[in-house]
Amino acid sequence: MNNTEKAFICHLCKFLPDRKPGKRGPKPISKKALITELFKLFKTNCGWRNIRYSTTCRNYIKEMQRRSKFKSFFNFLTKELKKYRQKKTTTDSSDIESYRTNGLVKYSGKYHNYCIKMTVEFTPEYIPLDYSIDKGTEPDSYILDEMLENKDKLPYEMYLDMGYERYSRRRDLKRRNCQVRMEMKNCDKNRKRGPRFIFTEEHKKQRGDIEKIFAWLKSFMAIRFNRLRLRSLIRAMFVFCLSFIAFRGLLKF
Repeated sequence: MNNTEKAFICHLCKFLPDRKPGKRGPKPISKKALITELFKLFKTNCGWRNIRYSTTCRNYIKEMQRRSKFKSFFNFLTKELKKYRQKKTTTDSSDIESYRTNGLVKYSGKYHNYCIKMTVEFTPEYIPLDYSIDKGTEPDSYILDEMLENKDKLPYEMYLDMGYERYSRRRDLKRRNCQVRMEMKNCDKNRKRGPRFIFTEEHKKQRGDIEKIFAWLKSFMAIRFNRLRLRSLIRAMFVFCLSFIAFRGLLKF
């Protein structure tokens, strides 16, 4: 475990509430030991039986997810960035391949596997700002609409994949002073659309940087192939890993 991972665990432990001891029996296992074992579980996807305090870890992460503590920690890390409108952000979706365990896992015609769909918005400094976890069959365009409805401040420029192309959304964002940057589909109706539809090589590079975020996320083997069965645990695992990416990006920023 490197210094960044140790610093993240210490920072998260300071944010999470302390575990209360019982009236009798031994002292409770420290939250730092539990978070360290959970980090190992998500990083290596070794399975519950191969970590220490597996039952306590499972109960602890379920309780923290019930209280929305991991989501609150992610919002705490990114609250300073969300105070102001960002100049540029990029949004895209990727899959989390998974066993067919619950209603969240569906067959995706886009990825041709049974998966969960994760959608992430991040800044040019590789800091995640917003996210969504949805069914594998959920269309990317609908997910983006829900994320935009819940946003208070839109960026000045938003980089999207061509799968998000819809003129009504583009016009609506333009009225809200948000310029959409995406590569247009190669068809007759898109031959001439004006300067606001230009997508340069610099834009392509900015748009392609999101693959780094997904590569860093999938360095956690639990996201590359999900073995968790409960929706609450899947969401907790994803926000836990995304918080680490945000923490590492803020250290460099």
